[in-house]
Amino acid sequence: MNPRKFLPWTIVFSALGAIMSGFLSYNNYIAKTCFNESWLRCGGLSGPVEIFGEPTCIYGLVMFVAAFILAIWAMLKPSTAVNKTLFVVALVGTLFSASLVVYEAFWLNIFELGVPACLYGFIFYGGALWTTIPLIRRQNTQLPPINPAPSV
Repeated sequence: MNPRKFLPWTIVFSALGAIMSGFLSYNNYIAKTCFNESWLRCGGLSGPVEIFGEPTCIYGLVMFVAAFILAIWAMLKPSTAVNKTLFVVALVGTLFSASLVVYEAFWLNIFELGVPACLYGFIFYGGALWTTIPLIRRQNTQLPPINPAPSV
């Protein structure tokens, strides 16, 4: 099984996440409003969830765009370093969005108002993470090439 066949899915998950977080970032920075519908909420009643004074969607946008670029790079020019970096970005994004889902669910009770955007982010990051695991597993199981001893 070729682990690179999962990379198109990584591109799809990261692109969907970038579109969603880009839409929310646009609403926060340009439209100066928090998008709050029952199917997608960027925050609670008091506005968006923020870290260091910035809405969390901007951090999601940066990580999704990074994952998208790395996945395309891994498709065009396979590299162990790129694959591992892609895996780390997907892992960090998954943990980041999971922690925000827990925060929104238990402290802010956003689920009573609708579906928080971080839950969608968690699904997209989880998909990207799941599709990068075969890349890492395959590289760790391959044996290094055998170099013949130099003749004297």
